[in-house]
Amino acid sequence: MAREFGAVVDIPAVGTRVQLLATPVHHVLAYIIKAADGNTGNIFIGDADVSSSKGFPLAPGKFITWGVGWAQAQVGELHTVLLSSKWVDTATNGNDVEYFVVVTGE
Repeated sequence: MAREFGAVVDIPAVGTRVQLLATPVHHVLAYIIKAADGNTGNIFIGDADVSSSKGFPLAPGKFITWGVGWAQAQVGELHTVLLSSKWVDTATNGNDVEYFVVVTGE
């Protein structure tokens, strides 16, 4: 059985990189990173050197999804995801990023 968890992470100011999660997540089926609907500008996803001019941009309300797929999950090909390797920055002060993770019940 799958279970889910997630959080909203504040990005307080332009140039303030924020790490999504400090600990590894095991048995991941899928995860989503979303720019909050109320943001006033883009957020940027990347590694530890992400900035408001370098990274994968997401406009307010947009999201990106990664997943291993149910077929792979059925044969035990699950992944440990290092959300700690995902950092975000913002083009405007006070934006938020949301993440949502689906894991197996194992």
